[in-house]
Amino acid sequence: MDAVGEAKLLVNVLRATDVPVRQAYYKDFIEYIQNGQGANSQEAFKQLYFLKQVEPYVEVRLVDPDGKAPEQKHETARAEGQCPEWNEMLEFTLKAAKGKYFTRGELEENRMMIYITVFDRVTVEEPVSKNRVMKYVENKYLGQIQIPLATILGGSKFEGNVKIDRPLVLQNYRVVKEDLSFMDRKGFEDSQQACEEQVPTYLNLTITLDPFINIPLENDREFYGGQEKGPFLELGTAWEKQFYERFKPNNR
Repeated sequence: MDAVGEAKLLVNVLRATDVPVRQAYYKDFIEYIQNGQGANSQEAFKQLYFLKQVEPYVEVRLVDPDGKAPEQKHETARAEGQCPEWNEMLEFTLKAAKGKYFTRGELEENRMMIYITVFDRVTVEEPVSKNRVMKYVENKYLGQIQIPLATILGGSKFEGNVKIDRPLVLQNYRVVKEDLSFMDRKGFEDSQQACEEQVPTYLNLTITLDPFINIPLENDREFYGGQEKGPFLELGTAWEKQFYERFKPNNR
């Protein structure tokens, strides 16, 4: 493949599993399981149904710690529930720092980081007066993963389930293994007995480059060693240098 000077970093955020639910929802769910089987069970279920478990979205940032390139940031739409699905493609632009194509040193020494963060977007309503309510949005941090861009440059594709690094203490949230939406009292009790440790949250995603960036070979002999004698290699190196100076991509 010819050398390139610009490429797209494509981050496809597919789904997540075992996202922490809000403590308020968990508390109401417990009350429904324990007391919602009587005459008011239908009303209790209706109230629980309209209460949000969690409304997660994913923010992806491409950051150069050296400040040579501006930060790029995109985010998915807001989903809902413990096992949300987004299936959204987020696109970032990579450009060669110098010249018209990426150099080998630029790619091998790249220090850019991909920060993938999961937030819960909470809509808060507070009464200001008798007839007035103030509404605002809070973004609650649920966890993050960090991937060096060099990991993507070193291969053609990155995909799979990645464990989210959650805070040691996540206030006002509860991690539950099974989906509460489809759980009855017996299932909940069995789940409580089985869960002795906090369940991890996983994010399923795919990261690719378009087009794929090949690291330019400045000296093929580093990769394909031979048995030639020194004078022959010196002549070959001199010819190779003249060839690349004459036919390098930005002179085409």
